[in-house]
Amino acid sequence: MNHLILLIKVRSLQKARRDNFQSLQKRLREAKERRVSNDEIASIYADHGPEDSLYEAEIHHLWTRYLQERAERLMLPLPSLEDESSWEKSHVVPGYLLTRKGIDEVRKSIRNEVQERRSGWLTWLAALTGLIGAISGLVAVVRSVS
Repeated sequence: MNHLILLIKVRSLQKARRDNFQSLQKRLREAKERRVSNDEIASIYADHGPEDSLYEAEIHHLWTRYLQERAERLMLPLPSLEDESSWEKSHVVPGYLLTRKGIDEVRKSIRNEVQERRSGWLTWLAALTGLIGAISGLVAVVRSVS
């Protein structure tokens, strides 16, 4: 999954989550206007709570999957599944999800690897740019002399 697809899916889930929250707020306002009991208000919260958890878990799952795929493409190791500070068992989607600490570790290793790979190319690019500048300067001098 590339970054753009991830962002589109996450934005879509965030919008659905926001719509769910707005629907909850609307139902609560209507219920308060009708002066309903606390049990009915609790029921309204209960109707909207599981959906919110599903949206949150799906967003978390998408980020975990994206980071796993990115680390695998770069051939970087992921934290061990036995490391409870890096992984947590999901109760909503099947499998394990990276914890905040795990996400930070994987992102840091990806960032370091990309920077390391990029620095090699940047060194060659700087050398090539200098060589092209020197050649164009030499050509200008030779043409002005002739």
